Amino acid sequence: MLITDNAAGSPQAIPLTGIGTAPLVSSPTSLNFGTVKLYTTSPSQTVTVKNSGTGLLTISKIALTGTNAICFTITAKTCGGSLAAEASCTVSVAFRPTVVVSQSANLTITDNAAWSPQAVGLSGQGVR
Repeated sequence: MLITDNAAGSPQAIPLTGIGTAPLVSSPTSLNFGTVKLYTTSPSQTVTVKNSGTGLLTISKIALTGTNAICFTITAKTCGGSLAAEASCTVSVAFRPTVVVSQSANLTITDNAAWSPQAVGLSGQGVR
């Protein structure tokens, strides 16, 4: 940072350092359901969503997106419309393949964080 004034040696330089953090953290960042028999629903897997920021996080939408989103289902969620600082919630997802190919989609969380929306990758393979 530079400060310009009428003192000798103007402008004065003040070094600044810091570490940026994303207010919303999802763990894990992806879910792999492995191989699942056609038309069978896998056990659910859970993503923990945490507000690592210092203010209230407003969650406007949690959805399944992508080409094969129809093969995934949100089975449970504790996330509401907002998440207090340092609070967390969960979203559970299951996979139900309808074809014998690798399938992928995203669990997408839209909120007021700087990098919104955030996506958790979902993948699985249908087998006979």
